[in-house]
Amino acid sequence: MNTKITLAALMVVLLPLISFAQSCEEIADLTAAAINEQSATLVEEHLSDDFSIAGQSGPIAKLVLGQLLAQFGDKVLSHKVVSNEMIEGQEILTYDFVYEERGSTVTTFIFDKNCKIVELKLFKMEVKTMNSNDSKVDKSTSKRIKIPFQLLGKLIMVKVSLDGVDRNFLLDSGSPKVILNSNYLEQPDSLRKTISSSKGVNGSVSGMDLHRINQLDFHGIQMKDQEVITMDLSKMEKETEDAIHGLIGYEMIKDYDLLYDYEHLELVLIQPEITAAYLADHYPDAEQVVMPLKLEGHIPIVVSEIQNKKIRYGIDCGAETNLLDDDLYEAVKGTLRNVEVDTLSGFGSVRKEVKRGEVESTRFGKVMLNDLTTVFSDISHINEGYGMKIDGLIGYEVLSRQPTLISYARKTMTFILK
Repeated sequence: MNTKITLAALMVVLLPLISFAQSCEEIADLTAAAINEQSATLVEEHLSDDFSIAGQSGPIAKLVLGQLLAQFGDKVLSHKVVSNEMIEGQEILTYDFVYEERGSTVTTFIFDKNCKIVELKLFKMEVKTMNSNDSKVDKSTSKRIKIPFQLLGKLIMVKVSLDGVDRNFLLDSGSPKVILNSNYLEQPDSLRKTISSSKGVNGSVSGMDLHRINQLDFHGIQMKDQEVITMDLSKMEKETEDAIHGLIGYEMIKDYDLLYDYEHLELVLIQPEITAAYLADHYPDAEQVVMPLKLEGHIPIVVSEIQNKKIRYGIDCGAETNLLDDDLYEAVKGTLRNVEVDTLSGFGSVRKEVKRGEVESTRFGKVMLNDLTTVFSDISHINEGYGMKIDGLIGYEVLSRQPTLISYARKTMTFILK
């Protein structure tokens, strides 16, 4: 009798663990499928906020995973559980992944209590890591910096001096850091293993690395003698049909108010304490419409309205068209014109069909902007990757309609109506 009670009690304890392990094994199955599809889409929703891989964590780790799978170049033939154990509330599953070319490889998954992947160890790899505090940016002594730019399609291309040579960079406020195009850099020592040069049995597995620069000078804003993230930007170059040596990200511009003037192809970086005087001097007769922003990480968020529905937009000057989550399509389709199906490119060769149209009217404060080209697509990976909750992104379509000032310091967006 006592034995039966003991066994029953034991089953009550074990059943949740068995169910948990089975659920986590399903996520491991999805990971194998994601490797074969060369896309992280299948597993993105199953990654924890502090997900880590190859020495990176959080948003950068998710970017690494996407790059890694896009360039993995191998197929999983089979996979089976070798061991599983529970340590401090985390389920650790060890697998034998058998690849078409790499052969048998030990892969380890660490899951949290919600069966989200906390850490993924696809195979042994020695990496260099970059912490958020690793970058050091020296501000310019100028109170305001006028930067001419060219439009590459609808993207802002600026001149940057990299180790004494003028190069073409894209301004991308949605990128937290400066990124260099690895295709224009010397190849690393073949004996050194980093994110981009880590070797399995056959070939490289990812396009990310770190490269030490002597000096990067963005019109007086400088980085000196430090390591910068590099990535293969050849896909972006192919789409824009121009040479792109890198991206200027948020870390280079965060200390300034940004005045976007697409009419005159000029970006002005202004020390926040002189912005009011600058605007009064350069736009004395213009109306200024000021809207509050909320900063989530490095992304400023503004609330707009479409058909009386409030929309939380992240602002990213690297967004060529507006982007709305596809869950909102039904809610706003009554205000859409010229709707068509388009193809959106993702990591690697992954492409998917999305709806595109012109939103008849969008209200920002008391300003109504008409016919904003908008793409509808799943943006859950953006929210999860940066720990945000937004409905979409705005960039060129809104910033180019009028001179627009973004102030990170005051958390405001100002439309200058001449």
